[in-house]
Amino acid sequence: MTMTFQDGQSPIEVNSGPVAVGNVPTGTRDVSPVEITVPEKLEPGVYELPVEYEYAYTRVAEFNTQSAEYIDLTRTQTATLTIEVDDKPQFEVVDVDSDAQIGDRKDVSITLENTGTEPARDASVTARSGTGQLSFGTGQSQSSTGYVGAWEPGEAKTVTYRTSLTPDAPHRSYAADVTVAYTDTNGIDQTSEQLTAGISTAAEQSFALENVSSTLRVGEDGEIMGTVTNTGPNAVDSTVVRFTDQDSPNVIPIEQSVAVGALEAGESASFELPIEVSGEAEAGSKSFDFGVQYRNSDDEKRQYDKLSVVTAVAAGARSVRRRYRRDDDRRWQRAGAHCRGHEQPQPDSDRRRSAYLCRRSAQHR
Repeated sequence: MTMTFQDGQSPIEVNSGPVAVGNVPTGTRDVSPVEITVPEKLEPGVYELPVEYEYAYTRVAEFNTQSAEYIDLTRTQTATLTIEVDDKPQFEVVDVDSDAQIGDRKDVSITLENTGTEPARDASVTARSGTGQLSFGTGQSQSSTGYVGAWEPGEAKTVTYRTSLTPDAPHRSYAADVTVAYTDTNGIDQTSEQLTAGISTAAEQSFALENVSSTLRVGEDGEIMGTVTNTGPNAVDSTVVRFTDQDSPNVIPIEQSVAVGALEAGESASFELPIEVSGEAEAGSKSFDFGVQYRNSDDEKRQYDKLSVVTAVAAGARSVRRRYRRDDDRRWQRAGAHCRGHEQPQPDSDRRRSAYLCRRSAQHR
């Protein structure tokens, strides 16, 4: 037996061609489910779907002592299937407003509309990520739920989620599965079919260090100078260039960082960091790690750490570095006579910075 649905005569659309049923013995036989499409604006009610079925059967069987002869005929008949369209809430994603950015936490707003014919009560909308690179909230959860309450037919509701994308996430759009849990007019808890929301993303905020040079010399204080550029995609505030290298114990920053202020996308600013190079260091070309700390459009502090610079450390004027730290008085005397009076011991980082500033002040007198 073969069944063919005459959906041209019904508002219900059948998403398959003829269905082969096979042999049908006496009694009943189940038929595989057939996928149909119900138009979005179709009113609830009962609808008829004509179906044509064709089958072959044996009309005459003749037997003799040696064989049997069968005469088969084919018949086509029509019938009608009854389909009931429920009166209930239905939901559709109608808009997604995404500020999501690689390597940052941003808001994503998903708007849904109740396209059904019945209201929903105590409704809540859950968005769920299908990848570990996209998470919700501050706890890196794979899902988040927003409560929207009563939901009338034709009404749109927007739920905003805090999303995070890992720094190694590819720059592309991501999909979130969306479901609506609600109570129907009979007081029964229901869950909608799964919907999909596409989340567009911005590239990771990044920076570049250019035109880098230095006055570094073994056993002396110097500077690393250069230009930091906001390579986008967004403007940033409170930009700070930081020396973050942990692999060069003989290269010690006198100032760990320097502020350059707000930077629009594509804008650059110069920076200069004072650096101390110990007498134990070796001269030559060196690579140092740098980072850029900044505040995003939500005034949240972030740091970009994918930077390094290559610069030269020159050989020192003397093979042995002079030692200035036998006691506080001799140290300040070496740093400059104008620094006398600073007699209280200080931590190493403060001593280096103070001595550097005193020497710089003395050089300009």
